[in-house]
Amino acid sequence: TLSMSNPGLPRGTTQNLITAIQIIHPGEASYPADAPVASVDVHYVPRATRVFGYDVPWWLTLLIVSCLSAYLVRPLVKVQF
Repeated sequence: TLSMSNPGLPRGTTQNLITAIQIIHPGEASYPADAPVASVDVHYVPRATRVFGYDVPWWLTLLIVSCLSAYLVRPLVKVQF
């Protein structure tokens, strides 16, 4: 069997997640009660980028690279900040 849970979430939160998913995707049918699969468990690996010996979150890396790229490209697209 597969289970949908997060070790950091309190017990009983799975039902709240399922309800939230049904609100976000109302046209998608739920598993029937007698289905062989009750739920799905997905474990995401934390992502970080090593910069000068520090673990920087992926979103901060994306923000910095985006800002630097915009600053470097501004003369080509004739934009003034």
